[in-house]
Amino acid sequence: RIARKEMELAFRKKFPDMRIEIMDTVNHPEPSEETDSRLYYLGCSIQKLGLADFIVFSKDYKDAAGCRAEETVAINYGITRIYL
Repeated sequence: RIARKEMELAFRKKFPDMRIEIMDTVNHPEPSEETDSRLYYLGCSIQKLGLADFIVFSKDYKDAAGCRAEETVAINYGITRIYL
């Protein structure tokens, strides 16, 4: 997988004049023990997606179920998608 910092650098290289603020979609409070952590973290990321102007996908995003789900949400809700 492409590291977050590498993805940011790739984005800035592709769009050097675009001012962006990167949202933290990785660090969330820990889920309770009875919660499926995969779904919990996906839900947290989708909440953040609701605040975003666009979402950026790395070249290997299809390898991760959560990224594929985020893409589906972005498509269904008209959120701009950028593929690196």
